[in-house]
Amino acid sequence: MRPARLGDAAWILELRNDRESRRWSRDPTVIALEPYAAWFAEHVDEYHVQRPTGYVRIEPDGRVSLIVGPQWRGRGRGLALLTSALGTERYQAEIHRQHTASLVTFLRAGFVPVRLKGDWLDVERAPK
Repeated sequence: MRPARLGDAAWILELRNDRESRRWSRDPTVIALEPYAAWFAEHVDEYHVQRPTGYVRIEPDGRVSLIVGPQWRGRGRGLALLTSALGTERYQAEIHRQHTASLVTFLRAGFVPVRLKGDWLDVERAPK
């Protein structure tokens, strides 16, 4: 796991635009590279990558998102990515209630459910 670099933008966007990734995203639209690259340049420090496996994004407020590449899904790689990116701070995530693989990964990483809002389950991990 390493911090993302600007050169990772296209690869991260490819994983984010993957059909299965979009299925479980709050925003399922396909994003074009040109506007994304400019946005990514402002947020690159929020990303931790392990190519070709996937990436973790940790926003300044502690909100976490995780995407595992299609060829690595179902192999336990998400848990390894997630735990290697997290520090000792408080973290939270939103998980679609039907996305069992993601929910299990976050629970195994020490997150606990805190509230259900429609189809989305908020989970949190207390500081360690």
